[in-house]
Amino acid sequence: MLHQKDNIEDYSKLWQTLSRKRHQSCILITSREQLPGFNAIAANSKGVRCLRLQGLEQADAMALLQAGGFTGKEPGLSALCQQYRGNPLALKTIIPLIQSIFAGNVSAFRRQSSIIVGDRLEALLNQQFNRLSESERSIAYWLAIWQEPIALCRLQSHLLYASDPSVILTGIAALETRSLIEKRFSADTPSFTLQPMVMKVVTDRLIEQAVREINQVIQSDDISHLHVLRTHWLMRPGTDDIAGDRILCQLQEQLFRVYSNSLSQTLLQILFRLQDHSPQVVGYARCNLTALVKKLDLA
Repeated sequence: MLHQKDNIEDYSKLWQTLSRKRHQSCILITSREQLPGFNAIAANSKGVRCLRLQGLEQADAMALLQAGGFTGKEPGLSALCQQYRGNPLALKTIIPLIQSIFAGNVSAFRRQSSIIVGDRLEALLNQQFNRLSESERSIAYWLAIWQEPIALCRLQSHLLYASDPSVILTGIAALETRSLIEKRFSADTPSFTLQPMVMKVVTDRLIEQAVREINQVIQSDDISHLHVLRTHWLMRPGTDDIAGDRILCQLQEQLFRVYSNSLSQTLLQILFRLQDHSPQVVGYARCNLTALVKKLDLA
């Protein structure tokens, strides 16, 4: 498994050498992302192939669950396999949880409407996320905010600071090579979303970053620390339903743990600091903070 950035170029050189030399060996390299220069190597060698590893087929996923103690006839078991995209590590993680806490009741577990990502898988996904460029992270954040497939043109319309379409196309392509996004087609128009487990991890990172930015502004009295809150509208655009409000609700809960009953006043202080700045500097920050204050007033 390749995961160290320093070693990737060495592996690429090894791959190039093997593709040019005559030999009878079969070399299998697994990686969570495509190696640099792979397309050029594959184009010049008939012996090089890239195979994308998908999740388990339904029958295999069911067999794994049965090995964990399920009969295979429990209501919701097929939906569970689909929800976790047949990822064997994820399924192995939730099996003991369902068995111990929900007494094997899969439907009761799924009614919690929460994706469980085990420590090992979360560490792997965080490792991938940390390798993303700023523009790739921004796209991932927007897909987490949307929570459903979004067309490329609609995604472009909400990115404040990426006017060059090639930046977005390159970012989407990079996320796809890392197997972090899913692509859907409707009337020959592609739309994109995050895989459920990736969405959970990215959403958590988004909320952590937003909390960190607010803390930094309060400590330094400097609004330049606002980044994610400035570049991303945390309520799904065009909606005011519970699903669209989910990230703001989670952010409010996290902030309340830090500021308790002074949270509303803290947010108002930041809003006051934004008054003398242009819309280009403020971005979505005023919308996000105002929405949080209104939620507190209604609580």
